[in-house]
Amino acid sequence: MASTPASTLSLCVLITLSLPLAIFANIDNSRLDNEIPDRICDVVKDGVLLNSPGIVDNLATCTAICEAATQCKAASLLPNKRCYHFTTNCVNMVETKGAVTVIPQGSFEWTLVGYGKSCRGKSLASSGKQANVAACHDSCNSASNCRSFTFLPDNTCNHFTKCDSTDYSAKAISFVQLAQQHQCDDSERGGETFLKFSSSRVLDLAACKKSCMDEPTCQSVTYWYAQNYCSHFSTPCTNRRRGADAIALRLKKYTTTTSTTTPTYDAKHGEVCDVSQAEIWLSYHKVSGYPACVKSCVDSPTCKSITYYHDWKGCSHFKTSCKKTKSEPHTISKNVKPEFLNGKECDVSQGERFLLATTVNDLKACKKSCTDARDCQSITYYSHYMHHGCKHFATRCEKTKTVEYTHTERLKYFTTTTTSTNPCLNNNGGCDSKRACTNNAGSAKCGDCPTGYTNDGAKGCKDVNECLTKNGGCHASRKCTNKVGSMSCGACSTGWTNDGEKGCKDVNECLNNNGGCDSKHLCINTPGSVTCAYCPDGYENDGSNGCQDVNECASNNGGCHSKRTCTNTVGSMKCGDCPAGYTNDGAKGCK
Repeated sequence: MASTPASTLSLCVLITLSLPLAIFANIDNSRLDNEIPDRICDVVKDGVLLNSPGIVDNLATCTAICEAATQCKAASLLPNKRCYHFTTNCVNMVETKGAVTVIPQGSFEWTLVGYGKSCRGKSLASSGKQANVAACHDSCNSASNCRSFTFLPDNTCNHFTKCDSTDYSAKAISFVQLAQQHQCDDSERGGETFLKFSSSRVLDLAACKKSCMDEPTCQSVTYWYAQNYCSHFSTPCTNRRRGADAIALRLKKYTTTTSTTTPTYDAKHGEVCDVSQAEIWLSYHKVSGYPACVKSCVDSPTCKSITYYHDWKGCSHFKTSCKKTKSEPHTISKNVKPEFLNGKECDVSQGERFLLATTVNDLKACKKSCTDARDCQSITYYSHYMHHGCKHFATRCEKTKTVEYTHTERLKYFTTTTTSTNPCLNNNGGCDSKRACTNNAGSAKCGDCPTGYTNDGAKGCKDVNECLTKNGGCHASRKCTNKVGSMSCGACSTGWTNDGEKGCKDVNECLNNNGGCDSKHLCINTPGSVTCAYCPDGYENDGSNGCQDVNECASNNGGCHSKRTCTNTVGSMKCGDCPAGYTNDGAKGCK
């Protein structure tokens, strides 16, 4: 809502009415903010609603109904208790002694069916008693199939799926969830700017509002109930036109720096970071939307800027600050981690003394590296192109030259006249950059190389091949690969799984599909492998993993008496009955 001029506001308005508050006895009168005494909205210029309540009990009732209605932006109560609702914020006001106008903050999704009218039809099971009309409204909002409600004088709140027809009921209040039937006018006459690239189908009006809030260029929406489609607009939707089954809302208010209504965000719309102009690309991945793209860069230690592609929800990360761009529709590029650089470089040609150079991720890391170094007093940081580096200086860097994408800053305050004979202040005293230089009575002494390197003479370092000793500490099932200053262990071989950076642990294959053994085999786990035990009686091994049936009848009639027929079965056999003149003698004999 637009704010009301201070000159027309009163700090406190007290109204005493002789009639009881009736069904609005529980209305919180402290919510009636923005009260303007002795003024009413202009019924001609400010758009009076034809379904205004009419005679009501008090200002609280008049305002409560307006708060819940979609179209109502302001309410005026006349001395005779007639309540008028208006579609605008009452820019034009008329002096009327004893009247009060309120510009409330409320919902924009419900419309008043009538005061003194009750929805006709069978109420829903979610109906019940509620404290006041606001609570009734909230209870209907919370019910999945409630689209309209009637609040009665006895505090009964009846829920309905629709409210197409009504009956007269004294002091009843009925509302329906009805679209405004308006859309933002993007015609040549209306001039509102439609954002095709971010508009899409959504679940409901709440999702439409959220999608606009998440899109930096979106300021207003038109939500189409029938299609569940959310249209975004970069303009405030001041101009509207008829749109069946549609609701138009302005969700943001921001100033514009140019006539193109570009909001005051630092994102570049319709621009991509240009790798042909030395922007350094890192990675690409799919995301749920622009905010997710920005967050993914914030969470990455190496990412500084992004380009987001609306049409396919793609997100590119860049190591550089995306200062160089080129045009491409339906994109947004943003420097997510801006660094405020002064564009100065410490000038050694004017006597500034260089110490060393190192590679860092950002300006903060460059500053820390100097703070941690005893002889460093100032830095020059290079944020762009292939540099992305940090130079340390022993002097104050008061002498500089202008260089784009750089930053020079003095971090410590000490004089350098007493250290002029310190050889370590010049190129680390000739020591390898990985060896600490110590001033020893005017001579440079180099410390030892760090882990992964070994001393190479008095000042150098050379790589140590750790893999030559005990496989670099890797498990025997992992391949050791030497790297400059380090090493790495490959993945464990089949039958093992990685255990930390260097170890392996055995996989118990028997826990999965019996280790590949036949179900009749006993699976025995062994380090890095598996053994299938012998098959049970009635079977014989079929390769290393399988079992097959043994035909016992093929040998000595399976042990049956010669007068009994041997029949082979899976994993066993059986003897038939003895012929006439004999009787079975046990499982296999005859007598």
